[in-house]
Amino acid sequence: MFNWLKKRRLYEQEKLLFQNCCACAYILGCFEDDRFENNISLKFTKDFVSNVNAMEQANRRIASTTHDGELASLDDAEILLNINRELRRIYEFDILSPLKTFDQVNTPLEGWDEYLKREI
Repeated sequence: MFNWLKKRRLYEQEKLLFQNCCACAYILGCFEDDRFENNISLKFTKDFVSNVNAMEQANRRIASTTHDGELASLDDAEILLNINRELRRIYEFDILSPLKTFDQVNTPLEGWDEYLKREI
């Protein structure tokens, strides 16, 4: 039973790492392309970009410390979850958000099952 729980937690950890990485790249890419320039509800500032960059760095740090099926610490797992929540909140302001959900945009092309088989 505990192996099943560990495997499930590893799957969720890998999903968060993947989604956070993709979402940070997407959001920063939108800023570079000025996609949000005309969006009155969300104004990008240097502080905002710094915040997304900090989230990306924290995600990379956690990814680099977990190798070969190793679980992140509970503190790192909480950080991953908080990053994911914040990125989801930011994504709601994207002009594409009514067309595609955060999960649809940040899912591997081959699907989660195939991706996780390869990663874990």
